[in-house]
Amino acid sequence: PNLVCTDLAYHTPQNLLVVATFGRGMYRINLDDVISGNSEPNDNLIVELKAFPNPFSDNSTISITTVKKDFFSVAILDASGRVVKILNHSELLEGTHQFHFDANSLPSGLYFCYVTNPYSKLNKAIKLMKY
Repeated sequence: PNLVCTDLAYHTPQNLLVVATFGRGMYRINLDDVISGNSEPNDNLIVELKAFPNPFSDNSTISITTVKKDFFSVAILDASGRVVKILNHSELLEGTHQFHFDANSLPSGLYFCYVTNPYSKLNKAIKLMKY
């Protein structure tokens, strides 16, 4: 169901996202479990997704490794699911590709990097901490 989120907190030692909802309670999401794939193993064209440094203060590098040439979309979403930056939306060759994520104009918080193509999907939580 769709619920109103009244508070959102990130717990670094356990890599947990804690969400409080109006009148419904609290939810804990283990961000280690957020990385997922939605395809058959033979169809998974994305074999690795990294973000470094993570957490970061202004800029991060997103690295993906693909097993064959195909169309890939790399997007950054905020905690509400809104796309804040598209890093790639084109065909990539087999191999490792790096994308620069400049977050200078964004507020501190939890973001998600989503890499998708017609056959597979991976995502990774990244934390922006401005000092």
